[in-house]
Amino acid sequence: MKITRLRLSQIKLDTSRFQFRSVPFHEQQVQWLLTNWNPNLLDPLDVWDSSDGFYLLAGHHRFEALRRRNDSSAPCRVHELDLAGAQLYALISNANRLSYSSFEYAKCISFLKDKGKSFVEVSESLS
Repeated sequence: MKITRLRLSQIKLDTSRFQFRSVPFHEQQVQWLLTNWNPNLLDPLDVWDSSDGFYLLAGHHRFEALRRRNDSSAPCRVHELDLAGAQLYALISNANRLSYSSFEYAKCISFLKDKGKSFVEVSESLS
């Protein structure tokens, strides 16, 4: 994994593959970021380097705040994974940062079970 600066226009959003929340981002979180903006305290965005471009895995609130600030680029952690690995990274990263609803946790559990994870592995992934 490397950290590099990417133009926001290079980063694609695909919430159907990489988000387990009901909404892409929460407005109040974006507003908080805009009000309290300090780039020195923000983690880089996490992106997947796929064969057809860069996809945002984690950092949807930060991405939206950057977009609204009219920033043209952002520091990004670039992950070179297969699709299943990128989806798993997105799920675990977001599960550890955000509060999922019961429905969203159920989607996560279903996804992990479909990937062949045991209940113990699912529990460890979401804790």
